[in-house]
Amino acid sequence: MGESFEEKNIRIHEQLKELMKSRRGQILLTAEVKHLFEETFPDSKDAQFVQPPDHCFNMTNKKACTCAQTEQAIFECIKRGEFKVRDYSIA
Repeated sequence: MGESFEEKNIRIHEQLKELMKSRRGQILLTAEVKHLFEETFPDSKDAQFVQPPDHCFNMTNKKACTCAQTEQAIFECIKRGEFKVRDYSIA
């Protein structure tokens, strides 16, 4: 049996959290986030599922990560397609 949707969300969240640690305070476009994910995890087929709003403090999508709209959110939406990497909790 394969990975569940929830398990995939958690894994992607953890990968993004690690990837964005050194980019706190930076403003990135959605395409840049996806590109960084692909570059860092070249064997992963998950870049297509990487959506900053799914990990966003002040906006969200349906079926977003559990971090969305919480203090653990990775991004803050500046404007459509543009996200600031938050100083989120890494605990």
